[in-house]
Amino acid sequence: MTEAVPVRQGRRRPRFRWILLAGLIGLGLGIAGGTEADHDPMVELTVIDGSIAPGPCEVRYEDPFTGEPTSGTFACVGHRDPLIPTYEVGWVVSYGPWKGDLYNSDWEGTATDAVNDALGVGGLLLTLTGGVGGTVSRHHRKRYPAPDTPPRTPLPRRAARTSLVWMGRAVRR
Repeated sequence: MTEAVPVRQGRRRPRFRWILLAGLIGLGLGIAGGTEADHDPMVELTVIDGSIAPGPCEVRYEDPFTGEPTSGTFACVGHRDPLIPTYEVGWVVSYGPWKGDLYNSDWEGTATDAVNDALGVGGLLLTLTGGVGGTVSRHHRKRYPAPDTPPRTPLPRRAARTSLVWMGRAVRR
C-alpha cells in the first residue's frame, strides 16, 4: 500500500517587489545620466583632415578636463560655414565610462544617449510592471486567501488570540 504524501503549500515569493526595485534603480540611473548630460562642456573643434562632407572627420581640441590639446574622431555635421570651413562645435561627455567622448548636436559619436534612454524607458516599464503586478497579487491574496489562513483582525493582540483559538491551542480559563 502506498502512503499519501501531503502536498506542501508553495510559499509566496515577493517577485514584484524585486521587479519594482530593479525598475526604480534603472529609472533613477536613466534620469541621473540625462541630468548629467546637461552639464557636458561644449568645446570648439578644428577640423584637421579638410573634409567638408558629413560623417567622421579628424578634429583637434583642448580637453576641458585636463587642458591638454587632444585629437580624435568626430561625427561632423557637414554644413559648416564656408568662411571658416575648419570650425565645428561639439560636446565632451563628462561622466561614466564614456567620459571624454565627443558628440555633436544630434548625439552622434557616443553611446551615452542610447544607454540613458534605454535605462530610463526600461526602468519605467519595470516600475510599472512591478507596481501593477504587486497590486494585482496583493488584491488576489486579500480577496482569495488560502484555505488554511486564519481570519484577519485589526488588532495585533486580538489577532494572536484569534490565531491560537483557531489552531486549538488557547488556554481556556
